[in-house]
Amino acid sequence: LTAYVAWERMTPEVREKVFKILMDAPEDSDLNVPYDFFNSRSPEIKKRELFMYAAIWSDVIKNRSFEVRYKNYNQSDWHYGDIFWKQENGKATILADFPEESGKAIPKLYDFEKILSDTSYKNEEKSIALAWFLHVGGDIHNPLHNASKVTELDPKGDQGGNRFALKKPNGEKGRTNLHSYWDGIIGDVIPRKNDACDSDYLSPIAKKMMKKYPFAKMQNRLGLSDYKAWNLEGFNFLNEVVYNDIAKDQLPSKKYQKRAFDTSSEQIVLAGYRLGETLNRIFSPNAENLQDKSKPMESQQNALAIWTKVKSVIDDNKPFKFIKLEIKDSTVILNGIVGSLELKQKAIQTIKNVEGVKSVVDLLEVDESISLEKSENTLANSGKSEQIMPPSCKIIRKVLYPVSQRRTPEQKLRIALLDICPPDKGMVARPMMGVIIAGEPIMFEYDVIKVFENEAEAKKYADENEIIDISYE
Repeated sequence: LTAYVAWERMTPEVREKVFKILMDAPEDSDLNVPYDFFNSRSPEIKKRELFMYAAIWSDVIKNRSFEVRYKNYNQSDWHYGDIFWKQENGKATILADFPEESGKAIPKLYDFEKILSDTSYKNEEKSIALAWFLHVGGDIHNPLHNASKVTELDPKGDQGGNRFALKKPNGEKGRTNLHSYWDGIIGDVIPRKNDACDSDYLSPIAKKMMKKYPFAKMQNRLGLSDYKAWNLEGFNFLNEVVYNDIAKDQLPSKKYQKRAFDTSSEQIVLAGYRLGETLNRIFSPNAENLQDKSKPMESQQNALAIWTKVKSVIDDNKPFKFIKLEIKDSTVILNGIVGSLELKQKAIQTIKNVEGVKSVVDLLEVDESISLEKSENTLANSGKSEQIMPPSCKIIRKVLYPVSQRRTPEQKLRIALLDICPPDKGMVARPMMGVIIAGEPIMFEYDVIKVFENEAEAKKYADENEIIDISYE
């Protein structure tokens, strides 16, 4: 449904460019298989259906029966971007630094847009990015793809409602869960009749939704390319809409079902408008080239420079000394404690003014009742006193070499000079490794620049080239 809405927003020229990209998809992806050249139906309808199929392809490839396709393309943690939270006194409280995997939906959306915007990428690479962009962009408009609720029964989170069990209506066997309920709400409220094909079934539903939520009334809400904001927008539905007036092991009430259907319908249309307009912006003749493939990955190359500048600001301002910062792309995430709301606002504004910082995520706590000394102790005991600093780009490690996607008999552990800020190749597979930062392993893609015969040779090279991050383990 979201892809249908997006297609309707796209210009004819952009539709043709997107269709060409999908038809150039890698053969082992099966992405363009649904397009039937010999079918006598109109090309325009067949192109739209291929585009709609591309939006669900990322779920189709979960089928393990197609072993090659599954191994080459399935990515289970790209479908969600969980914010961990709990309910306190009827309000939603975000749990910062929660020690569970939160999913990669949001950073991947930024990656997909960069790939689609860069003319140096081949269509076969763009086709996979496009399919994932459509799917993940739609996924996060289901509120339950954006957060995981933490309770005493689910101390690690309820996995976006997957652990929140519900009863099925009378006559239906088995059980379902809150996540599946929201994923399937359209089909539950508007059942398919006479085994209709997707075009016959979905088209009238989409048209009705678009009539109820016209573009003219929603265009001020698009926030194109601000995927972090989309993530938070989905999270904001959870407390008052998704988890309100519903209990585990019960049937959702008719009132709840109507609310879920109305919310889902609006979110589906909004997602379609956002994705369609994003593709118009990227593929229209006057669209700017937003990403130069020759430039190193911003998330790794620029982070160190930004971190250094922001850390200097914190060090120079004593009231900020208990602020922990983390850099992701050009976004600064602030955690820790400040002594007043005024100081909090000052810290945010000061850091926003640092060159290279595009946005600031505020997770700061205000405690006016404690002294700086007590604040320092509290922060240290909470584990928030250590800054997370990106490593330098050049490091020395032991890796399997020659590099390949699968281990081969020729590979051996070799000491190598690695670049963990390599040129961005988007969907192209690269090896990854964990680099320990502030006691935590953070995954980085890497390129092998040089291999060494022994530790002595590696040490000599490191000394001559000021490589300080070295490990032979």
